[in-house]
Order: sequence, then C-alpha cells, then structure tokens
Amino acid sequence: MGSEIDEIFLKVSNLLSRGPALTIDIAEYIGKDTTQTSAILDYYVGKGDIGRTERRYGTSAIYYLGKDLDLAINKLYETLNGNEKTLVNKIKNAKVLGREDLTPAERYILKALMDFVKIVSAKDSETGETIEYIYYYSLSLKEVSDILNTPKHKMIKSGVISHIAEVKHSKAKRGPIQTLPTTEVKNMLFGYGFSGVDKVDPGVYICEYGPNRLKSIVIMAMKANLTKKDFIKFAGYAASYKTVSFIITNAKKIADYSEYGNIINIIKTN
Repeated sequence: MGSEIDEIFLKVSNLLSRGPALTIDIAEYIGKDTTQTSAILDYYVGKGDIGRTERRYGTSAIYYLGKDLDLAINKLYETLNGNEKTLVNKIKNAKVLGREDLTPAERYILKALMDFVKIVSAKDSETGETIEYIYYYSLSLKEVSDILNTPKHKMIKSGVISHIAEVKHSKAKRGPIQTLPTTEVKNMLFGYGFSGVDKVDPGVYICEYGPNRLKSIVIMAMKANLTKKDFIKFAGYAASYKTVSFIITNAKKIADYSEYGNIINIIKTN
C-alpha cells in the first residue's frame, strides 16, 4: 500500500506542478473515482505535501503545491460574489484591519473568506488590551507586526506590540448549504418535470426527475456562452452527487460536451 500511495503521489504532484487542480481533474489523471481521490488527497493534505482551499470551486476544493498558493487563490477569487470581492479588496488594500473596522455584515461575510485572510491576536504591552486583527493572506506575521506598531492603529497606545499570534479558526464542515429556492425557481423547475427541489449552491439544485423520481443535479446557467470550464464544474457536481446533471441555459454558444455522455444534459430555455 505504501508504494502504491507513493506512486500515486508522484502522479498527483506531476499534475499539480502544472498548476492548481480540482478533484475531478486529479481523479481522471490518476485513474480513480472522485470518492477514492478525495480520500487520497485528504491524506496528502494532512501530511502537508499539498495544499487545499477551504472554499470550494463548484463542488471541489482547489488543490495546489505550496509554490502555487497565489494561483489557487486567484482561481478561487472567481467564485466570489460582488460583496465578497469588495471585502477581499478592502482588506487587501488596507493590508491589516481591526474587527471594529468592519461592519456587522462584513464580519459575517468574512467567515466564508478564510482562504483570503488570516487573523492575529495582538496585545498592547502597556494596556494589556488584546484585539483581533484581520490581514491579507500573503502578509507574514513580521509584516503584520510592523504595521500594527505604527501610530495609525488606534489600539496601540504605547507603540509596541508585546505579543502577536495567529488565531486558528474552526473550519466549516464541508457539504451543501441547504437554503430554500424561491417560488419562481421552483415553478420553473416544476415546468421542466423536476420536483422535490432543494438548493445546494447559488443556481444549483438537487431535484427528483421523471416518474421514477431520479435524483438529479439541476444547474441554472443563464449566460451567453457555456465553455469547457463550465462543463468541468457541472460534471463535478454530477460526480459529487453520483448522478446526472441537467443544465438549464439560454446560452447562444455552447462548447462541445460530448465527452461527458449522458452525465450532462442541456435544456434550452429559448
């Protein structure tokens, strides 16, 4: 088993040497199914051989070699909504912010952005006051300490930080976020023969389809073009839930997806 896992790691590291990848890409490359691949990747991440984002790109974390952390973060940035991007850019530009510098809404959004930021606990040597600061992921603790020891930071009365330490946050459980779809979406899906609708991600639903109530993934992809990159993500959802996916789209241009067989099915709205 030891030699097999080492051989697999050579394949995984060879693939990741070309850049960050998703579970489905790695599974295909090493010739394993996605469940087996996820377990193998968990092992490598636990050993510190490879890195993994907490936030997911579709249904998969992004896996990377240490040297490619920035590439993984840039890829992950594509998944952020407008408010999340605004907050990430705010912290990136400021470099370091105290929690009191964030609105309650921003503090809530921050929980989903732990790949992009880190948190330190800083203690003022004169007052003994300890405050948590948020900083952009690419900064070192030394850089953060130097920034906090500048006069512009309100908590620093003595001008000296006596202690600074990274705060470890509890990792959110991986899995679908169950929120209710809107009535409008339900009505549309019912019109196409889907029932038992549950939302798992923005624009992504798990449904029952047809008289046999086949569990299916339904993805709303209202955009001008569907690319091969889109189909990789769609196939990732299907693989994660071990079922087929239906793509409801108004796209005018659709890339070739024949390699996925009946795993991906297109429903055109016009």
